[in-house]
Parts: sequence; C-alpha cells; structure tokens
Amino acid sequence: QHYRDYELFSKYLSTKQPALESVSYVDSNQPKPIPFNKKFLQFLSDNHSELRILNMFIEGFIPFNAIELEGMKDVLSVLDDIGLPIIASRKGLVSLLSSYEKEFNEQLKHAMKFSNHINILIDMWTSSNKKSYLAVMAAFCPNLKQKSLLKREDVTNAGNSNTHILDFIDLSCISITNESLKLALLSCLSEYSISQKIGSITLGNDSNNISMLNNINEVLDLGFELNGVRKICRINCMENVLNRVFLDLLTSFEKDHMSLLSRIDKLASCTRNNPIIRKKIYSYIRCEIPKHVNTSSLSRYHQLEVFLTASTGVKEFFFENRFEPEFQQILDDHSIFCFNENEMEYILFFVRIARIFQEFTTLLEDDTTNSLCYGIEYYMILRQFYKSCEELKCGSDDILHMTNIGLKKTDVPSNEIKEQVLSAVIESYPEFEKSMDFAFKEPGYWVAHILQPHRKTDLLTRSFDQSFIEEVIESATSYVVNYCKTYAETSDIILRSKPVNANRVKKPKLLKKLSAYLDRNIAEFHHSPKDEWKMYLEEPLQTNKEFVSYWLENQSRFPALCNLALAFYHTKLSTAGVESSFSISKRVLDNRFSLANPHLKRTMIMRNRLKCFNLRKKMPVAEHIATDAWSEDEEDVDYTDVYFSDSDDEN
Repeated sequence: QHYRDYELFSKYLSTKQPALESVSYVDSNQPKPIPFNKKFLQFLSDNHSELRILNMFIEGFIPFNAIELEGMKDVLSVLDDIGLPIIASRKGLVSLLSSYEKEFNEQLKHAMKFSNHINILIDMWTSSNKKSYLAVMAAFCPNLKQKSLLKREDVTNAGNSNTHILDFIDLSCISITNESLKLALLSCLSEYSISQKIGSITLGNDSNNISMLNNINEVLDLGFELNGVRKICRINCMENVLNRVFLDLLTSFEKDHMSLLSRIDKLASCTRNNPIIRKKIYSYIRCEIPKHVNTSSLSRYHQLEVFLTASTGVKEFFFENRFEPEFQQILDDHSIFCFNENEMEYILFFVRIARIFQEFTTLLEDDTTNSLCYGIEYYMILRQFYKSCEELKCGSDDILHMTNIGLKKTDVPSNEIKEQVLSAVIESYPEFEKSMDFAFKEPGYWVAHILQPHRKTDLLTRSFDQSFIEEVIESATSYVVNYCKTYAETSDIILRSKPVNANRVKKPKLLKKLSAYLDRNIAEFHHSPKDEWKMYLEEPLQTNKEFVSYWLENQSRFPALCNLALAFYHTKLSTAGVESSFSISKRVLDNRFSLANPHLKRTMIMRNRLKCFNLRKKMPVAEHIATDAWSEDEEDVDYTDVYFSDSDDEN
C-alpha cells in the first residue's frame, strides 16, 4: 500500500507544473481574502529590495529628497555592499512609487471584478489653511462571484481595514456645487469600472452631499426600481449624526453652565501651556486634561471625563503650592483649580448621561460594528434612550428607564441638576429624529437589519404599530425581490456547490452544458426571488448563529440572499473618520494639510493599500506630516503617470 502511495506521489510530482503566466491569479501565504494577480506578484518579486526601501518612506511619511542625504546614502551603501538592488535617488523613488500605485490600483480593480453591490463612502473636510478635499472610498465583500463554496477567509479581512481609498479630489480650485461634486465622483467611479456596481453610498450630512446624492441616483440607478424603491441605498454617516446631535445637547447644556465650562477650559490651558505648572502637576494627576476643540463636539465629553478624574489632584496641587513663588499663583486662580461639590455633580451627571454618544462613536471605529446591519439597532437604542430621559425628567424612578440611560439609582442627583441636564438632552431630540426618520424610510437599512438571522422581523414587530410594520415589510420585500431578480439575470453562479474534486472524472463539454441548463431550471423552479425571502422569514430565529457563519452555511439554499447579506455586512454605516483609512491622526487633516504635492497624495493612498491588502498589518499612526518639507520636495520629474488602463465599466 505504501509503495502504491509512493508511486502516485511520484507520478503527480513528475507532471509539468503550471507556470505563473498560465494562471489568472495566485494565492499567496499571506492571510487575506483577495488573491494577488500574477502581474502584481511578478512586480513585487522583481522589485522586492527596492520596495522595502520605498515602504520605509511611505510608512514614515518621509519626503523623498531625504534619500539624497549623506546619512541615508551611508545606510543604503550597506545594502549595496551585500549585493541587494537599491534606490539611490529621489527620481528613482518617485518613478517606483508611480509604478507601485499603478500596479496596486490594477490589483484593486481586479478584486472588485469579483464583487458587486459595492459601498461608496464620501467624506469632505477643510483644513485650517482653507484647503478642501473630497475623499472617495470603497468597501466591498470580496469573492462574491466565486463559483465554489465561500469560506470565512474568502469574505472577511482578518480584522484589518477593508475601506479602500479610490481618490482624493482637491476642491480648493473648483466651485463646490452639486454638479461639480457629481462629476468628480462619477469620474472616479468610471476609472475603477464600478459605476454600475454601486449598491450604497455612505456620506456626511452636508447639504451639498445630500443634494449631490439625489442627483446622482439618476445616473447610477440603472438597476431595479419598483414602487419607488431605489437600487442604491442612501446612508447618512452615523458618526456625523452622533456629532450633530451631541452638539445640540452640548449647546443647551452650555447655556446654563458657560462660566463653569470656561473655568475648565482655563484649567486645561494652564496645565498644558505653563511649563512650570505642567511639570509639577503631573505628580498629582495621572493624565493631561485635554483641550476642547470646537470642530469636534465630543472633545468636550473627553475633556470633562478626564477632568472628573483629575479634579481632586488639581485641587491638592493648588493648596499645597499656592504660596510657592515659582508658580506665580494669584487669588483669582482659586476658581480655576477648585470646584465646589454642586458643580462637580453637574459635570458628573452630564458625563454619565452623554456616555452613550461616546460609546457609539467608539463602536463605529471598529469595522465589525460599523456595518449597516446594525444601523436600525443604533437608532432604536437611541430612541429608547430619549424616551427614558423624558420619563425620568417627569419624575419616574423605574429601574428600566435608568438602565436604558446607563444609570443606577445611586447615580441620580438632586431634582434641580436632573431637570437641567435632562432638559438639555431632550432639546437635542428633534435633530436626532430627522436622521432617524431618514433611516427608517430607507429600505436598505431595514433589509440589512432583517438579514440578521437572530433578528429578522422580531424587533420590528415588537416596536412599531401594524401600519408601519406593513409599510416596512412591503418596501423591504420589493427591494429584495428586485435584487434577487437582478442577481439571477447577471450572475453566472447558478448554485454554489462544493469545491471541485481534483480526482473527479471530467465531463464532456456537451454534458457540462446540459448539466448547467438543468441546474439553472431546477434553481429557478425551486428558488424564485420571492421564495428565498419568504422561506428565510418563515424559519425560526437563529439566536445562536453569528451573522457570517449563518449565511456561509446557507449559501446553497439562499444564494441571492447570501450575496446581498454579505454585501450589506461590508457596507459601512459611517465613514468613521477618513484619517483611520491611512493611519494618520485627525489633527493632521485639521491642521495646515495640503495635497498640492502629488507624491504626498500617492504616499497617503499607498498607506491605505498596504493596510487593506495586509502587506502591513500594523501601520504606525502618523501624528505629524512635515508639510513644509514635502512642499520643498516638489521638483519636476520626467516620468509618465499611468493610473488605469482604458476599459469599459464592468457590469
């Protein structure tokens, strides 16, 4: 038996192995759902040593002219001495960067060919030097068009980012209108050949963005539209919703406590900007009291949260050092360093009440919880939060309402404090209600929610009246049925089956066609679009099944629904800060940020590519970009910029 095994092994070993050029893509040993195509692998292999040098510049945001410094030349000479190819000039780095970006972009285009229902994310921001930018990003479930059974590693990204930067568009030189934004976005989508693959758009609530989205539907909505149900799901960035609602809450709270918050701002400034006090006070407090930034309403929450932990130490510092001449304390400084019990109760109760906004913002920074599947639940929890605040304000001491707000009975302060803080919360409800109503009227939110096997329509039927339930189910059914029809018409995947067995006898070509014809007709007979949806809803809740696991286990029974569910799982509920997509801090974008240097722009995009394709598992977060040094790096270099090959949009 062992001898026969050896003969079989020897036989397979002696057969001619396929060359790299004969296959369309190659799986590498790097854990990732997206296999690299052969052309990209060849590029990585041919430029292995040089790319390691370039990656160092990309990771560190090092201006390219630094390669010509004497110290850098000494380092590179060590590599040269051992026979490794190196780059020794700025021109060489720029040329390689151009090729690197071109190959990576082709790899991204290749990956998106095997997906559909792509989620586009749009984020706009303006830096302190009045430069405005539009970031266009894409999130998608890889391998949805794979013909064999999908596995978890095929559709998840091992905890790494899967939000791909498509382009940065400089808006500083153009008039920001609905039409200009629309044209800029359409041009970007066309370059990546995904104009007809868009399933959803996630964007901030800026009025220009919303108007642009209304206009662009006419161009991109070339798929189904039945009973007013659009193909493209519109998603308001949940992080922006939280920021705007919290800003309303904070504005109401500040009206009654302007003096108190002003003193805390002075304390933060004093402990940060006075070097003598700063050095001494850290022996009394564990961390620095952050400054409130007007562009981020939640920065006030962070400030107050830290202030609560530091207030006792700050007070001790003042009383123990107020007569020390080096600190130059005066009598009026008492109000900056010392706060009475009533003031502390106001701050403590406000922080406890507002904690939900901070917790939700943190959840949205995680790809697994920044999913459209959880959108309805975020809004439902916040709606219940507001209802419970109203009940507590009216005098209720129901433990359920306290739990909904995140309080214990011992946390409730005096009636005066409770009345003022809860009134501020309730005044922010109209702003929240506008965003909630928008989400509740968008079928995509509900479809993504219902596709959770442990939810289905359970939360809907327990929380709303019958007329609203019927309206939601009708619009969700229209959306799903039309999606399934489109899927059946455009997909060449009839029924996902087990991976092909290499030892199976090959069928003749004619028999393959007959089998495919039979499979198609059987599939159409047993799985009409409405049947898939109806069967799924009629089955009991799967309370012990995780989302991805359930749909992978049921992909053969519900092929179209599985496709839609996994696409929605990768659809982002929030842009969650464009800066996280390429590992830079928020203040870098808010400061004198500029992408006037095209090499800096490419460097930022390449940081994103390295993260999303798992070539760099841990990308250091850049706290500073040497903008002036990059500006000096802008010298003309003779090379041709090539980003995309000419091709028609993939349908």
